[in-house]
Order: sequence, then structure tokens, then C-alpha cells
Amino acid sequence: MPPRPPQDPFTKRDLAHFASRLRKWRNGRGLMLKQVANEFGVAEATWSRWEKQERFPSPAKLRLLAEFIGVPICCFFYPEPGSCPHCPGNHQGKP
Repeated sequence: MPPRPPQDPFTKRDLAHFASRLRKWRNGRGLMLKQVANEFGVAEATWSRWEKQERFPSPAKLRLLAEFIGVPICCFFYPEPGSCPHCPGNHQGKP
């Protein structure tokens, strides 16, 4: 029996929510795609794929992205500030 491919732990809903938050954060600051990608240190195509729900950043990039934006990682996955069961209270700078 051939080995099973690794499973992606993220659902389509997770990916959609992440992409929506990322795009909302960028647009809310009036940043162009190329500008924010350069500032973060990834190709414009990479950032675009994140926003289009085509790709998801690696865990290391996700951590750096949360730091870059200024939010805890849970803000990318929980719909409302403070709704993460592991993160009490509201978060400043939510995406």
C-alpha cells in the first residue's frame, strides 16, 4: 500500500478566513500588494496567493507574519477578538 500524502491541517474555511483577514489588514492600511510583500520580504506572487486562498504560509512564516502585522496568530483563525480559547481578552491591532 503506498504511503498516504501528508494531510493539510487547515480546512478551506481556515484558509478563507486567513486570506480575508490578511487582505482586510492590507487594504485597511492602504498598502499596495507589491509594497507589503516587499516590506515583509516575500515575492508579490506569494502574498497574492495567500490573499487568493491558493497557498498558506509555513508555520515559521505565519509566526513572522503575525509579528509583522502586530497580532497573535489566533487572530487569523478566530472570527472575533477574544474568541480564541487560548488567548484571553481582545487584541489590539486585529487584522
